[in-house]
Amino acid sequence: MPLEYFYSIDAPYVKIFSLPHILFLVVCALTVWFFVRSRKAVRLHRQAVSNVFLGIILFQQIFLMYGWYLLVTDDLLSQALPLELCRVSSLLTICFLITKNNKFMDVLFYFSIYAICSLVYPKNVYHFAHVNGISFMINHLMTVLTRIFGVIAYDWRPTWKSFRRAAISFTVYLPVVVVVDALTGGNYFYLIDRPLLQNMPAVWYIPLAYGVTIGGFALVTWGLSFLPEKKTAAVQS
Repeated sequence: MPLEYFYSIDAPYVKIFSLPHILFLVVCALTVWFFVRSRKAVRLHRQAVSNVFLGIILFQQIFLMYGWYLLVTDDLLSQALPLELCRVSSLLTICFLITKNNKFMDVLFYFSIYAICSLVYPKNVYHFAHVNGISFMINHLMTVLTRIFGVIAYDWRPTWKSFRRAAISFTVYLPVVVVVDALTGGNYFYLIDRPLLQNMPAVWYIPLAYGVTIGGFALVTWGLSFLPEKKTAAVQS
């Protein structure tokens, strides 16, 4: 197998619901299950867990993702800007882990819904032995785990206030992406090469994507509002 298979921009994408993809989903599910099952230890050692998470995400962002883009890609503006929602979620994750400011988690929780969707339906993702494919796996799994970490370790809960903050953030984000895609020829937020409704005119697709996203945020908030709140005893960081 040629070495280029592991880093080339022309390497094949992972096939959706292929055996490697299914195994990856199983590993993700087991990791989330183990993390939730270990919630008492996670809360007790929350600062140590936060430091480990931060180290993993920084390594993934700096060396695996942007390092690969810098070495291999000759069109950084159309591909490497931090404008995909998974990349925005990673930046929010870093900010939350450093500051523990719930305002970052408010937006991260909702934006990272798309990260969960990408785990199930990885669009244009390199195979999982590829540097960028490994980066994808780490990025999305850590984003999901950080959402759970905020709930377990810091008693964060989605509220209508956090919904409004996420909705405003997305309302700012989407026009920026539309303009950047037009200027660079990029495909940020998959507005050009879409997973669905490929033939729908952009003038209809973009408002639809906005409405579905905000509606989805609201639906998640409404659904989780019925869950009983459970406050755990305070622990030392």
